Amino acid sequence: GGIGFQQILNGLTGGFRSNVSKLVILITDAKPGGDDDSYDVTDDNFLHTVGTAAGVANVRALILSKRNNLLNREYRILADDSGGSFTQDINLSPTTIISIIQDICS
Repeated sequence: GGIGFQQILNGLTGGFRSNVSKLVILITDAKPGGDDDSYDVTDDNFLHTVGTAAGVANVRALILSKRNNLLNREYRILADDSGGSFTQDINLSPTTIISIIQDICS
């Protein structure tokens, strides 16, 4: 999730247009694990770095997670540092995704 988000920021999917809302939706059912599939403080530090860069670039992470992350932990860091949102939904419901987008865009 975090590495993929960083790749999007770095232009993997092309550039963002100017003067528009820039949103990246991350849907997950797992802890961040970086490139070693093991979650630790290194992952939180990475998410702070990527989240801060996203905030500067005005790109918001909308995180929909099966897990309920604690404040300042895991993917909640990416959402908070980018100015996005974190929503926990055990079902990862498409209705929830639509609601998140509508809430942040209104």
